[in-house]
Amino acid sequence: MVAIPIGYDQPGTAARIAHHGTGEFVEVDELTTDRLRGLIERVLQDPSYYRERAEYFQSVISKTRGLDVAASIIEQTFQQCQTEVPRDSRSVALGKLKMAEEMQEA
Repeated sequence: MVAIPIGYDQPGTAARIAHHGTGEFVEVDELTTDRLRGLIERVLQDPSYYRERAEYFQSVISKTRGLDVAASIIEQTFQQCQTEVPRDSRSVALGKLKMAEEMQEA
């Protein structure tokens, strides 16, 4: 795997890919055709190293049910954070307008 991080959490993910030996990464500002070709060739020429690391992490994720646990945590968070959305948004807007008018009168 060769990662090209662009933003958000991608630089951290790319650094972990390289740190754990499952691939390489190149920063966008260092990206050239030759650099990318060299990284791809490095990964392809040493498949046992990268394949072993990838298989190891696949096994760890499978045994710990990492994806299931992550999905469960996300679902629980959404359930806890859900707010009821009014069915009639017009009534909400009218209610806010009425409240604003009452505040001006006071």
